[in-house]
Amino acid sequence: MPGELRAWYRLDDGRWIASLHVPVQTGDKWIFLDFIAPAEAVAAREDGVSFP
Repeated sequence: MPGELRAWYRLDDGRWIASLHVPVQTGDKWIFLDFIAPAEAVAAREDGVSFP
């Protein structure tokens, strides 16, 4: 799913989490969700799809 990486945060135990801003299409509108995810769940997009 496409999204925008906002920031990286390092936890006390040394692990990294990412702050993400993700568009979700609902019918004919887009809403944007902010959430965190572990570093292992985040990867650079390589398919050329642009962020709405």
